[in-house]
Amino acid sequence: MKKEKLKHQPDGVIYDPADPALIQEQQACQTLMEAYNQTTVTDEARQQELLQQMFAEVGEDSFIQPGLMSNN
Repeated sequence: MKKEKLKHQPDGVIYDPADPALIQEQQACQTLMEAYNQTTVTDEARQQELLQQMFAEVGEDSFIQPGLMSNN
């Protein structure tokens, strides 16, 4: 899905939750979140890699304990 379309959604613009592009974007995000939740406490490099894919910015030494749940 184009970022231009996504950035307008928080402004109260109505969108179609059944939009195939939106569903594809949500599934991609859920796949990353599921992968993150499967990491172990000793797999810090993989956790950081996944965090950088999921979030626009990740601070140095950031940590989110697996069990992460969100709906993008």
